[in-house]
Amino acid sequence: MAAPSGSPVRSRQTLPVIKPYAVIAVVLSVHAATELAIVSPLLEQNRWIWAVWAVEVLLSVWLCTWLYEFARSSSAREAALERSRQQEEEIQRFSSTFAGDIVWQCDAASGRHIWSESTAKVLGYENNSALLAPDFWKKLIHPEDAPRVAEQVRAAIVSGSPTCCVEYRFKVADGSYHDFIDRGSFIRDSKGQVVRAIGVMQDISELRERERALSASDHRLRTLVEQSGALLFELDLAAGRITRIEGNEKARLGYTLEQWTTAGFWESTLHPEDATPAKEFCLQKTTAGEDHTFQYRAHAADGSIVWIHDVANITRDQEGRVVGLRGVLIDITHSKSLEADRRLLFNSSLDMLCVASFDGAFLDVNPAWTTTLGWSREEMLSRPWLDFVHPDDRARTVIAGQQVVEGKPVVGFRNRYMTKAGTYRLLSWSSNPDSGRLLIFASARDITDIDRQSRLLERTNATARIGGWEVDLESHSVFWTDEVYRIYGYEPGE
Repeated sequence: MAAPSGSPVRSRQTLPVIKPYAVIAVVLSVHAATELAIVSPLLEQNRWIWAVWAVEVLLSVWLCTWLYEFARSSSAREAALERSRQQEEEIQRFSSTFAGDIVWQCDAASGRHIWSESTAKVLGYENNSALLAPDFWKKLIHPEDAPRVAEQVRAAIVSGSPTCCVEYRFKVADGSYHDFIDRGSFIRDSKGQVVRAIGVMQDISELRERERALSASDHRLRTLVEQSGALLFELDLAAGRITRIEGNEKARLGYTLEQWTTAGFWESTLHPEDATPAKEFCLQKTTAGEDHTFQYRAHAADGSIVWIHDVANITRDQEGRVVGLRGVLIDITHSKSLEADRRLLFNSSLDMLCVASFDGAFLDVNPAWTTTLGWSREEMLSRPWLDFVHPDDRARTVIAGQQVVEGKPVVGFRNRYMTKAGTYRLLSWSSNPDSGRLLIFASARDITDIDRQSRLLERTNATARIGGWEVDLESHSVFWTDEVYRIYGYEPGE
């Protein structure tokens, strides 16, 4: 804020100072005139009397002149003191208005500065004595800034401008440089010459530091956006178009910045099958003042179809009214392709694959569940998985589930699951937790027939008293069937 301009301070007439000396001058003049009247008859008789009188008159004139000049200089000094007092009072008035800033005043003729009482505190000095040094202000401006500041001030004075605003680095008491903004007003005489200037210096170091930090953060964000392939946008509802776009050419899908900021361009890129649902969803959420996320297909500049993940946040004015959207568009085509591949593999597996939550609910199952148990996908997802477990196996199943929740994979666990027909199938499980997302990824294999055949084979071997064995040459271990133990009179496992 520039300080208000005003009129130069006028010198006050000091007539009471002149009067005593005027009386002395009058007395001397009367004395000289009286002597002239007395000695005039003698002048013709004695020239020496004339010379003495002339000398006395000259001394009287010189004394009167000296007394007059002394009186005038005394008046000037008193006027200067009065002007200085008024300036200091003006400085203090400004100081109360700009608390925490430096208020200054400069006399153009003498170059003398007057500083507010807050100056020492702002600059870190113990008192204002340091401010009395000649050229205090000029000496502490950063050398790189001094020529520019001098030129700006000179240009403002020459152009007749009433104010001048400059920024520069200024050395404070600890030797470091702070950023200051200096706003000054010029006070000119009737001829337009600057006779005085008054202004305010404000330390803006913290503001500039925040701006530099913000600029660095913005640079990092731009770099991140460039590297991530995301497209940042701002949309103005009143203008009906995107007004700002940030991102590389790939993120822009090959289109130019001018195209993206054209009204109706975003809508024109949407895939015909997704255009109406996407626009209606976005309009509904925006009208409701809700942030929203959605996915859709769009046409790139080369004619290819890409998948877009759109994250849009509502922007409001000071009255809280919705005025636009700010968000990011992310090309997720590759992710969608991988997801499609995973889904194909998921659906093609003969094993029963599933994703479950830590709280005991199926989140996704593949078609093998329907093939094996007869339940539809929707039926499997609508009930806790413990509902499908045979009552005699539930206690063991809960224990195994708790192990997975605690972060321990479970492999080879068996339990019986109910089919839609009411029968049970024996399943062998392999389960792994994702503790970060509180999910369980598991696969189950129907071993009902294998188990039945195994038990039939065991019964047949027991009847025929035939034992079997197997040697693992890598581990040098031997596996014996239960019948071998019984043939030799041992309990299986001894």
